[in-house]
Amino acid sequence: FSIMLARFGSPKIVYAIDKNPKAIELAKRNVVQNKVLDKVEILHGDAREVTKNLAENGTKADRIIMNLPFLAYEFFIDSLLIAKNNCTIHYYDVLKEDEIKNRVQLLREKAMNTGREIEITGIRKIKTYAPREFYTCFDIRVKTKPA
Repeated sequence: FSIMLARFGSPKIVYAIDKNPKAIELAKRNVVQNKVLDKVEILHGDAREVTKNLAENGTKADRIIMNLPFLAYEFFIDSLLIAKNNCTIHYYDVLKEDEIKNRVQLLREKAMNTGREIEITGIRKIKTYAPREFYTCFDIRVKTKPA
């Protein structure tokens, strides 16, 4: 996603975070091949730690892509640390049809516990993962809770 955002969007900077050293190596190669060295910063490490470091440095994001479906829920609060007001989070999960509403409620609660509000602007079932389980994308708008 980071290469496509850098090439076809108009970002100042795209942060690509991965824990896997091989993925980092390939990402660095792709950044060079796609001529987006000035727009993509590759960060190696656990997303939770990297996100905390970015937040401590005052980094704020307009858009966040959380595309690790089985672990995104665990990192949702961390993503809120760097989300600007009106940031869009593309949150991916694998869920059964009847789990979707519950996931929305749990995400709302997590956001409220950090002083943020979220609005679900879209939910898409991207593909079937297993019988009655779907790879699902939630488009989430993050708001700062009014005082």
